[in-house]
Amino acid sequence: MNIIEATLNVLHLFEKSAAENPGSLAIKHSAGEISYAVLLDAVRRLAGGLVRKGVGRDSRIALILPNIPHFVISYLAIFRSGAVVVPIQYGLSEYELLPMLEEAEVDTIICWSGDLLSVQNVSRKLQNVKRVIVLGETKSGTTISLTRLISQSQPLLEPVEIDDDDVALIRVSNGRTGRPVAAEFTHQALFANCVALRDTLEITQNDLIATLIPLADVTAEGLVLNLSFSAGCGIILSPGFEWSSFASQLKDSGATLFVGYPSHFIELAKFNFENFHSTTLRLSLCTGGSLEEEVLKNFERIFGGYTLEGYALGEAGPVIALNKWRTGRRVGSLGHPLPGIDMRILGKSGKECSIGEIGEIVVRGSSIMRGFSGRQRLSTLRITDRWLKSGDFGRMDINGFFYYSGCEIDRIVTDGKAFYVHEIERLLNLHPGVAESVVVIVEDDGMLLLKACVVPSAIYEFSTEEIDEFLHRHLSDYKCPDLIRIYKSLPQMKNGEVDREELSGAVHDD
Repeated sequence: MNIIEATLNVLHLFEKSAAENPGSLAIKHSAGEISYAVLLDAVRRLAGGLVRKGVGRDSRIALILPNIPHFVISYLAIFRSGAVVVPIQYGLSEYELLPMLEEAEVDTIICWSGDLLSVQNVSRKLQNVKRVIVLGETKSGTTISLTRLISQSQPLLEPVEIDDDDVALIRVSNGRTGRPVAAEFTHQALFANCVALRDTLEITQNDLIATLIPLADVTAEGLVLNLSFSAGCGIILSPGFEWSSFASQLKDSGATLFVGYPSHFIELAKFNFENFHSTTLRLSLCTGGSLEEEVLKNFERIFGGYTLEGYALGEAGPVIALNKWRTGRRVGSLGHPLPGIDMRILGKSGKECSIGEIGEIVVRGSSIMRGFSGRQRLSTLRITDRWLKSGDFGRMDINGFFYYSGCEIDRIVTDGKAFYVHEIERLLNLHPGVAESVVVIVEDDGMLLLKACVVPSAIYEFSTEEIDEFLHRHLSDYKCPDLIRIYKSLPQMKNGEVDREELSGAVHDD
């Protein structure tokens, strides 16, 4: 076994793929195609430029770019320079950016020109930030041009030496108190997860992965970037959310895998026109929630292939469980844990729950986070004896399939009885006239109320009274929402998920 095969990190998996098949497609985007050889050269040049600018093993680099080739180049170049990558969604406000960059102790920022003003304003408030690298035109003399850094730098032919247990990546997310937390992942953890996914899904260099999920998102990082590098296959970058355009692309691009959230499958399953069957799509992967069986079947009927639901967790993997395409699936389930991952359902006493009993999902394995950066107490609370408390609740059936029942922030207690908003949403989606639904908690004059937000299907009209009667017919009174509101469409965040925060901020939606 050579040194590349023995090294447990994503960068060496990528370089192994590039060495074996330099002419293979790495990136397909709106302006053309990029081979592994061309991508490797750009990665080496940017890494050389970063090192020349003072980046090293202690550097933490925020990567704030859309789904464009420069994201992929930067992601790999940061690894090659020995630094830590901190993927962050682009387009955030200064208010959102400041605590995230501060928590991750970022010293370098790579962004596009559309975010430059916010990035510069935030960086002035952070003493750690030493350099801002920007993609696109800028009149500022204090920034570094990303394109020039790539084109004018000498390639870094040998990567900066790193250890398998060095921190490779930091995922910044909102903690349970609303304050961002920075989860640290080692090179070995990223390696373990992408290899387990590659082998489980039988991904090869002949595959081509398509997604609408921003690359800065944990799901895209695991199921698109790292997975493609480990197998030497290509990815299709789509920076926008134009549904008909992406549906046509999914049909005609030669994609063999699609990665999405439930909202993506719901939208794409609406394209019920003739001759729209994809001849190349073999697998579709859904994380971030379960799919209704009708949506799943419609999607498969339109685009072909086989759809698998899974479970991703920001502090582990990120993908830790998946239905298997050769050994059967349970629609609506999270599937089975990936190789190298153990999952359990624990009750409040800390004892393992019996079959079918709801409790907290805990996970253990080589791909979970090392801990939260600078927060030892919080890390200890979340990880006990190497078991990570997910904060999500679920159950396991007699065949070992796991099911999601909600997370702690979705757990409602009223009159001494507990339930989950996910339970109400699943029922609402069974109503023949409901195309999509979300249940959120709102505050009105100091009172916490449960609000159901529903979108009617194109061929069905209903009143709030009809929905209320439907819910009371199937649920106990204490589970029924206090408010029901009808929407033409639900607000979405940039990653395609429903913006629950916006919905929970409005009681009457005037």
